Amino acid sequence: MPLAQLSAVPRTPVEMQQWAFANVSSHRDIARRIFETKGVKLVEYPLEPFDPNDPVSLNNFLNLHADMHQQMDKALGLPSYALSEVDWADITALAQWISQHYVEHQAASSLLGVS
Repeated sequence: MPLAQLSAVPRTPVEMQQWAFANVSSHRDIARRIFETKGVKLVEYPLEPFDPNDPVSLNNFLNLHADMHQQMDKALGLPSYALSEVDWADITALAQWISQHYVEHQAASSLLGVS
């Protein structure tokens, strides 16, 4: 279920908390399976909570999160998207970022057999 939640653009604080939880859950599943199948240990950063309305909090999240994606993509040989920047207040930009982010999680999950 967490993977499906990553495709929805969070519009309320509750939806944001659900999205953030699902994101962390998916990253943990992916990192666990990468370790189990490839013997590669990925660095896990604390990704939640973060406040998309606080520029420092958002920037910290985006940078740490992008690093986790780069590690994941490298271990799996997947292409990477630029996930370190997004204007969370711009719904169009956020929707595009959410879509690209979801595509990476979907590809990794599919390769590793996690949902």
